[in-house]
Amino acid sequence: MKWLVALACGLMFAGYALATTEGSKDDLGLSDYRYFKVYPHITRAKKALLSNNESQAIASFQHAHKLAPESIRLTLWLAEAYTHFNHNDKAIALLNEQLRKTPSNAQIRQMLDAIPQPEKKITTREQLLALDEECAASPSVVCRAGVGNYAVRLGELDIALQQLNDEVLRTSSQGQTLINSLTQRAIDLQKWHFADRGFAMHDRLATLNEEQYQQWFAILLHLERDRRILDLQRQGVMNSPGMQLAYAQSLAERKAYPALRAYLASHHPRFTSETEKRNWRDLMVKWGRVNAAEGYSGGR
Repeated sequence: MKWLVALACGLMFAGYALATTEGSKDDLGLSDYRYFKVYPHITRAKKALLSNNESQAIASFQHAHKLAPESIRLTLWLAEAYTHFNHNDKAIALLNEQLRKTPSNAQIRQMLDAIPQPEKKITTREQLLALDEECAASPSVVCRAGVGNYAVRLGELDIALQQLNDEVLRTSSQGQTLINSLTQRAIDLQKWHFADRGFAMHDRLATLNEEQYQQWFAILLHLERDRRILDLQRQGVMNSPGMQLAYAQSLAERKAYPALRAYLASHHPRFTSETEKRNWRDLMVKWGRVNAAEGYSGGR
């Protein structure tokens, strides 16, 4: 019986150890001696914060942070004090400095991303590249999405696309918004290769709707991306009877006759439109080695 009590007590104390209280010595990561030195400044800072005494609160948190600059909790508290008194620029600078020391710290990153970033005036590719370099020193979803959005506005789509190499951004809601913006901007600028890349990323994320598939198909036809179209059709994408007919007609227009014959021989779309049936039959008669008398019975 005694061993059961001992085990229960051990588990209870282990639970207490895991649930470290915010502001405790362990949470601050300080020795007893350093905690004793920092504690009065923390108490003074929190009291000043409650009474909205800006100068006292910030000065006390700064003093505590200076005594223990490696403490993540003190860094977070000082940043919170800065944002509380509308000094977002100081909070951002402090958190960025901490991220350079501890780049994988999720708490610092989360707080930095939550602070509204001031709108930057980016009007040239040089300014955009400088912002990209600044972001690379401390990358985050918010930062990379910001660079990407500026790039889309300026039409510098290569830089926008580079941001999406980051998988964390690419799979986030901000990343999907950026992919959509990039794709539509590429269409507006008739930069079809970038539009193709954007649609391909959407496809991998399974975020394309039917209208977007139609847009993508038209672009692939324009780019004559035969292999891509055939690969997607084998996956059941862009494989409607109408799309099969459009692809076959594009091969005929380009005089890609061997590819057209192979395509006609391997595809048997079932049309509901008499016009589409007739157009497919005409292709079959001319290029598919089908006699006019045989016709085409697709859809019947």
